[in-house]
Amino acid sequence: MLKLRVRANLKCPKHPSFDPARNGGRGGVKGGCIICQCLCDLWLAGEKLNFEVRLLVERASPPPKHWPAIARAELKRR
Repeated sequence: MLKLRVRANLKCPKHPSFDPARNGGRGGVKGGCIICQCLCDLWLAGEKLNFEVRLLVERASPPPKHWPAIARAELKRR
């Protein structure tokens, strides 16, 4: 079993209102600020991790009994 919990409240001292989720990722970085770029990289890594975890849970869970046998066989081949 894998359990991860990370919470961080990080802000750039020069641009405290910068939020990669709201400002459009790297496109919202003001003046090439390295701290804002690092915040953006962290946000993108977190989004990718969330996607991979959802994909893992989806693939690891058994198919429902009401699925046709063809769909269950397709999942077993992966």
